[in-house]
Amino acid sequence: MRSTIDLGHHLGLEVVAEGVETETTLAELRELGCVAVQGYHLLRPQPSADVTAWLRQREAHRTQPAPADIVIGDGKDPRSS
Repeated sequence: MRSTIDLGHHLGLEVVAEGVETETTLAELRELGCVAVQGYHLLRPQPSADVTAWLRQREAHRTQPAPADIVIGDGKDPRSS
């Protein structure tokens, strides 16, 4: 995973990890600098209206910037600033 994520970053691409199904995988991806992920661990498939409501609820209760599990905005890694 590391080489693929590093290659994407060096090419100026946004790297998105798909198929994240466990907290362990999510933690490893965060450690490797992958800031955009998707998979069953985060949210099962749902109608779009339900996802929109879920995202709004998460944002309303957020006290700090979004972690790697949900990227809203440009998807740039805040650690690289």
